[in-house]
Amino acid sequence: CSEDKRPAPPLQMQSRSSLPSTIRLSCTPEEYFGVQEGLRLRVEAASQKYLSAHPEEAPWRVTSGLRSLQEQAREMAAMSPEQLLALYSKGGTPSYVQEMTAAENQPLTPERAYEILLNRKEGYVSKHLYGNAVDLAAKDMKDLTLAKKLLEEQGLAVKDESAQGIPCMHVSSRE
Repeated sequence: CSEDKRPAPPLQMQSRSSLPSTIRLSCTPEEYFGVQEGLRLRVEAASQKYLSAHPEEAPWRVTSGLRSLQEQAREMAAMSPEQLLALYSKGGTPSYVQEMTAAENQPLTPERAYEILLNRKEGYVSKHLYGNAVDLAAKDMKDLTLAKKLLEEQGLAVKDESAQGIPCMHVSSRE
């Protein structure tokens, strides 16, 4: 992890061989195994049930897990103003989102997004910063309705971000 205002949670690294056959990664093992164990185990349980119902499909692909503030800034800089507003303005638009979307003629750089996040005074950013969320590649799943149902049965919150042009399901603990 890179610079952040708070220390990263302790990382108890597990070997790649401990990755269940129902999960594959397109993020780093550190990002996945840095996620809170309870969340990881519930996602793995849902993926196992899903693949029992759809054995012809590939294992679920985790595209993101634990992120530093700098990694979060890179993700946000790659988004359009419309995506930023849709994903980060629940119950009102925080000033940091307003600042990120204000520059009309110049793109938001990862460096500028990081500076804005570091200096924010209010506003929720992401459960990824605490290892409390993973992103799953939605385009790899043929039955998103079943996947969402199985994840929710595990007590997880699920948001399909495809409507915002981001082909992923954001999965997080409800805590």
